[in-house]
Amino acid sequence: MDAATLEAAIVAKGNEIRELKAAKADVTAQVADLKKLKADYKFAAGHEFGASAAAAAPKEKQLTKKELRILEKQKAAEAAAAIKTDSADPSKFGDAPLIQSRELPTKTFVDVANIDKSLAGQSFWVRGYLQNCRAKPKIAFLIVRQGAFTIQAVVTESADVSKALIKYASDIPRESVVDVFVTVIVPVNPITGTTQHDAELSVAKIFTISKALPVLPLQVEDASRSDTLVFAEGSDYVEVGLDTRLDNRVLDLRTPANQAIMRIQSGVGQLFREFLYSKGFVEIHTPKLLGGASEGGANCF
Repeated sequence: MDAATLEAAIVAKGNEIRELKAAKADVTAQVADLKKLKADYKFAAGHEFGASAAAAAPKEKQLTKKELRILEKQKAAEAAAAIKTDSADPSKFGDAPLIQSRELPTKTFVDVANIDKSLAGQSFWVRGYLQNCRAKPKIAFLIVRQGAFTIQAVVTESADVSKALIKYASDIPRESVVDVFVTVIVPVNPITGTTQHDAELSVAKIFTISKALPVLPLQVEDASRSDTLVFAEGSDYVEVGLDTRLDNRVLDLRTPANQAIMRIQSGVGQLFREFLYSKGFVEIHTPKLLGGASEGGANCF
């Protein structure tokens, strides 16, 4: 019998038992029949007679706070593993191997100083220092510096750019030398934070050529500020002392002011040479003889 027929039989048998009990008659046989009907109903309906299917379903166990924390950690670990095992082509990002001149270079590089909106849509390589990075889950903004010129590069998640690439780009230490394969795009509004205002770069590949230390003794951004800004009333800017600058001269020379000074010095020397060459002079490098011990370059500082 189906569940509906058994349900009707159970109701009828229950009414019969109540009538017999009212007449104070023996109901042993009827109770046995009722139990058998209820057992058949449970087999046919999947739950006890008188209980709905929803009520008969087992209640979901409530998780404790500790179990919820463990579950959240497991989900975070699975998300991190998904990024590591991303199906994106690993040849699009990573630490570049040591350059040992084993093969002729085939990359086409363009200087940051020459990039403007006239190159919109063109793709090429750019090499420079990673000056700054602002990362979000699906996008990262990079500032690439080359000499005294800077430009903004954008890494956006797409069919060709994976989350793993964005994560890698956002983890590169500042002042590392990077190669980026980019396409020039024209921003809607001019970019005020870089020297190249009318163009930005859409990154498709990024490789670290020379990785900087995670923590540097000074930030080029701090060393680039003028004394007027640093010592202004209420200023929170960090002052980079002279000793720190001289102890880390390789970083201090990357500031715009020092870049300009070195270029002026180079230009003056070049003009002197060109004038003397025009008069028939020949440049020679003579040995220097000193009466005392030679002074090492490090002793100058």
